[in-house]
Amino acid sequence: MDDLVCFADERSTLRSHRNALIEWLSEERRLRLNTRKGHIRSTGLPHTYLGYRITRRGLDLGPRATRRFKTWLADAVASGDEEHLRRGLASWQGAMSF
Repeated sequence: MDDLVCFADERSTLRSHRNALIEWLSEERRLRLNTRKGHIRSTGLPHTYLGYRITRRGLDLGPRATRRFKTWLADAVASGDEEHLRRGLASWQGAMSF
């Protein structure tokens, strides 16, 4: 199943939505929510979701993606392939502007 994030002002609202989702998945799709991952968290702390770090201030690229980019950048510079470097930097810029 795909990832899903819900936001609400009250935990009780989120619990209600989660229970309705669990019921719908079971009855309509014969699927189960991953109980290890299907939990309610505070929005006061940053969370990484789909490669982005989500905070109250907005979105940033997540720590794993940032490490991968730094490694890729060092390799691309060392290779001397300017076209590869240009395309990679354009990709990074696109990810950061999201």
